[in-house]
Amino acid sequence: MGKGAKRDGSRRVLVDTTILIDHLRKKAKRDSIFDKLLQRHDILISVMTVYEMEFGAAIVGRMSDLKEILLLIEVIPISQEIAEVAARLHADLVKSGQEIGIKDIFISATGLAHKLPVATLNVRHFERVPGLFIIRPDNL
Repeated sequence: MGKGAKRDGSRRVLVDTTILIDHLRKKAKRDSIFDKLLQRHDILISVMTVYEMEFGAAIVGRMSDLKEILLLIEVIPISQEIAEVAARLHADLVKSGQEIGIKDIFISATGLAHKLPVATLNVRHFERVPGLFIIRPDNL
């Protein structure tokens, strides 16, 4: 299934960076949460996830593992709407003492702006975001 392709009757899911890292670390890829999601859903990632993955590879001095994955999923760029949602969300979380970090703010804002559930292994951060539907690993 290539970029932008849709499965009939499936729903779209925004995948957090932790899901991709888990997938890349598993020897048996078919056991990864990413693979399970990919079999049933259209998978999307935020451009912030691309940044996190590329930064991680660059900091340890190796090539990125994203090339093959990017053939299977769609990347959502940061739009003005996402930036505005992120700014309001960030302000609300800072005011309430629930800061989650700017990268997770933008991933959350992407999910909210596009009305997408977010699959993550970092439930502790994302559950602080009001209105964000989270797909937890134990729900798969």
